[in-house]
Amino acid sequence: ATCGECSTNDDCADPMAANCSPTYDVMNFSGQYKCVADGSVPNAEGCNLAKDMNDEPVGNSACMSGFCGEANVMGLLKVGVCGECNSNADCVDPKKPKCNDPQVDLNAAALVASFCGA
Repeated sequence: ATCGECSTNDDCADPMAANCSPTYDVMNFSGQYKCVADGSVPNAEGCNLAKDMNDEPVGNSACMSGFCGEANVMGLLKVGVCGECNSNADCVDPKKPKCNDPQVDLNAAALVASFCGA
């Protein structure tokens, strides 16, 4: 749980910043929600895992890549991270057919984006 300027997309009044997206401070186990524009969150940064009416993460629209994936932190916490893919179907290069899940690297205090690999 964290504080911020919004808790859902409905709280973001500016149509140019209509996505309520988390920013994480991994080192301090903290963060906050901010209203951001579509396609403005780079890979390896936070996104909103709440589901839309198609059962997809609402954070997909905030991510530059269009993919908001779920990273599991020691089985205790799930956080959204923008990345290259959400499933193997998103990986179109036959040399890199597997979507590797996003992660939270507590040793480096960093988010790791999902990526297509072998």
